[in-house]
Amino acid sequence: MGVLQVMKKDYPGARKQFLKTVFLSPGHSEALFYLARLSLAAGDKAAAAEYLKQILAVEQHPEARALLGKIEQDS
Repeated sequence: MGVLQVMKKDYPGARKQFLKTVFLSPGHSEALFYLARLSLAAGDKAAAAEYLKQILAVEQHPEARALLGKIEQDS
């Protein structure tokens, strides 16, 4: 549902759905990655980095690693 809201550009609604998904399934990497991207788009690099670190704590995720590296490089 969150992905559909992103496609409709309902970013607050998408964020709410992704947070709900992560609450119910804490290691859900897709929801965490979307939350990281939404946070980054909103200018919250710290929150984006935390979501990415949560992903990397449970799995190797090349896109998350690359995005985290970019955030850390830009900071």
